[in-house]
Amino acid sequence: MSYDIAKASLELQVTDLTPTPLPYLYSGIYKEKPVILKHVVEKEAFFQEKQTLSLFASDSCVALVASDDKTQVLVLEKVIPGTTLKEINDEHKASQIFSHIVKSLPKLADPGLIYPTLEEWLSIIPNHSLLEKKLQDKAEATLKKLSAIPRNAYLLHGDLHHENILESHRGWVCLDPKGVIGPLEFETAIYLLNPLDQKPSLDSFFNKVADLQRDLGADPTLMKGYAFLRSLLGAIWAAEDQKPTEPWLVWSELLQD
Repeated sequence: MSYDIAKASLELQVTDLTPTPLPYLYSGIYKEKPVILKHVVEKEAFFQEKQTLSLFASDSCVALVASDDKTQVLVLEKVIPGTTLKEINDEHKASQIFSHIVKSLPKLADPGLIYPTLEEWLSIIPNHSLLEKKLQDKAEATLKKLSAIPRNAYLLHGDLHHENILESHRGWVCLDPKGVIGPLEFETAIYLLNPLDQKPSLDSFFNKVADLQRDLGADPTLMKGYAFLRSLLGAIWAAEDQKPTEPWLVWSELLQD
């Protein structure tokens, strides 16, 4: 157990700590209720996640129960039973659940909110050495095309994939928000590309696009464009973390036309 987790559990009076498969997460009991302790190593990421959870407080987001700023530990409700959206085999049902979460979360971005913008996230894509020239050119053209389409700016979850949406005793909830300012359609990108460990299917992709257009009123052109850009961003981030880039780049090739 890390020093920060141990110290935070004492400060917050969380008992019965039990390790999970992830080294930065522990389960425990807080005021007679099951909770998860999450240690966020990076200071900026800790305060950003804490703020986003507070702003997203709703029936569709995991509850922030307590926190310790000194050790950068969040105390979150334990999601039970914890079935992930990935385990839902009915694609249309999964899209309905995803849409319900999305409709309950995004908030029009207040000028006073300090978050990274989507433009800042995507700015690393053009001319990145990881990408072939044709992907760089396509990314630059897509960025130009999408930026010309006026859309409202929202505070988005930023990483709303299948394993960040879980079933709880009070319904489906999301967890682990990154927090980014951007158009609603970007929220759909990571969902459209996942699950990454399954063979990519354009038929499945466009079926989900149709579902999200119906349920969210999202623009299909924007959804496809942002999914393409998110696949490139995913490959870049994976390379930085020394993880496989192929699942992301397969999608980039499929979506570049």
